[in-house]
Amino acid sequence: MSPEGTVNVGVIGCGVGVLHLQGLAQDPRVNIVAIAGLDEARCQDLAKTYNVPRVYREYQELLADPDVEAVTVAQVDPGAWSDPLVQGQLGCAQ
Repeated sequence: MSPEGTVNVGVIGCGVGVLHLQGLAQDPRVNIVAIAGLDEARCQDLAKTYNVPRVYREYQELLADPDVEAVTVAQVDPGAWSDPLVQGQLGCAQ
């Protein structure tokens, strides 16, 4: 948690991720610091709309960002995140 009492959040997914961004942007305890997604143009547009300073194409880059304290995965296919290696990168309990 940052000194201001906010959590720096990264959002993975720039499609349905807009719904996550809408909700997170309304929470004063959240500071959205990065988004990642394969549709670079869409991610750039969302970054401008929600004042997100960093955009990554690959989720691994977002996870490696030292400023990201929490992550929300905005993807409609939960099977994409069931790989134990991916869960380990996200810090998920097995």
